[in-house]
Amino acid sequence: MYVWVAPRPPFGYAETNARRIKERILQTNEMTAFLIRINRETGKRGAEKDWGLDKLIGIQIAT
Repeated sequence: MYVWVAPRPPFGYAETNARRIKERILQTNEMTAFLIRINRETGKRGAEKDWGLDKLIGIQIAT
C-alpha cells in the first residue's frame, strides 16, 4: 500500500497567531459584526468591543 503525503498543505498553512489574525481583520476591513474605531492620536485601528473580537479570533484558531 502506498500513501502519498504532500510536504505542505496545498493552500498553505492556516494562520494560528491571534495577533496577526486581529491585525489582518482590522487592516483589511473584513466584514465582521464589530465596529472599527481609529485612534485619532496614533492612527491605530481597534474594535469597539475588543473582547468580542478576541473571542471570534479564538474560535477561528480552534477550527
